[in-house]
Amino acid sequence: MATTTNITSTYAGQDAGIYISSALKSADTIEKGAITVLPNIKFKAVLHKLELADGTVDFACDFTPQGSVSLSEAILTPKKLMLPLELCKENFVTTWEAESMGFGANNESLPSTFQEYFVARVLEAQSVKIDSNIWTGDASVSGEFGGIIPLLVAAGTGSNQVTGVSVAVTAANVIEVLGGLYDAIPEGIYGKEDTVWVISQKVAKSYKRALSALGFRNDYSVGDKPLDFEGMELTVINGTPSNFSAIYQVPNVYFGTGLLNDSNEIAILDMKDKDLSDNVRFKLVYTAGVQIVNPAEVTFYYVA
Repeated sequence: MATTTNITSTYAGQDAGIYISSALKSADTIEKGAITVLPNIKFKAVLHKLELADGTVDFACDFTPQGSVSLSEAILTPKKLMLPLELCKENFVTTWEAESMGFGANNESLPSTFQEYFVARVLEAQSVKIDSNIWTGDASVSGEFGGIIPLLVAAGTGSNQVTGVSVAVTAANVIEVLGGLYDAIPEGIYGKEDTVWVISQKVAKSYKRALSALGFRNDYSVGDKPLDFEGMELTVINGTPSNFSAIYQVPNVYFGTGLLNDSNEIAILDMKDKDLSDNVRFKLVYTAGVQIVNPAEVTFYYVA
């Protein structure tokens, strides 16, 4: 008789989307609504950009086409990634719910509570990586997908980079940096409801220190300071690099994933009946990528 397999749980296809979705949604950029999410991309998505040139003329009975319509597109191709892990059940005899594994020497089962805990922790850690990749990922590096900042840097003069101080952000220069960004906001996106201003943790702390030094409401270093600049809310995104801030319309920046595709998978396999070992293997597979429709409408400050 074959040895009974203790754990052969495989979450794939649509069910996998439920688990992987929790990792994606807990990524700071996605959770705070600072990017447009395109799920269920099987291979690639075409993002269309429409530009209209005004053709308004005086009224006439005849119809003569005026103006122009320009159509362009950007391609979002998510990259397929995987996270393979293996652990030994023996390591958890005394450190993780030994009672549920039994007191005998033949520890034949990994506690289901640990299985759930482990998946949750893996997804939690993966959400941090996904958030970092969204901004600084390098598609040429194994295990990473290309990020927003490399796209902006590659766009060169086609992107609206504010050089200004061009040094690391500090409490002494943060107001100048934010002021430069504010002044450079394109008229087409200024004041729009879907315009977001994202900042790093370092920029946020530097700004609060600057407000304290200026004696905000005569409180100086006492009490919290608002993350607001000239009436615009500043949104802290944990995945952004230290010396970074950007202003853009959310529908201009996209994160794509095959969230509910068959290519997404969380698999858990007990190896006991495979090779008689006490190892358990976990495998996470998903796709992810970002794209900017119009880099020229993203105003940003970045010092590597």
